Amino acid sequence: MEEKKRETTITPKEKKVIEFIAAGYTDKEIAECLNSSYSAIRNIFGNLLIKTGTVNRPHLVSWAYRENIMK
Repeated sequence: MEEKKRETTITPKEKKVIEFIAAGYTDKEIAECLNSSYSAIRNIFGNLLIKTGTVNRPHLVSWAYRENIMK
């Protein structure tokens, strides 16, 4: 399956969320670590899927490595 190439700007908070996802944290754990609400983290995650054209957590993390968002 071929992905669409997108120009995507990831905010520092979104990058932090991706890093926590890659480390295996749940949304609840991410919310606690970032002093945010569970629903705020769910919104960030949903927005990341839309921005990046990905469909789930593993796909998002894979995208972040390919796009050099994470190293």
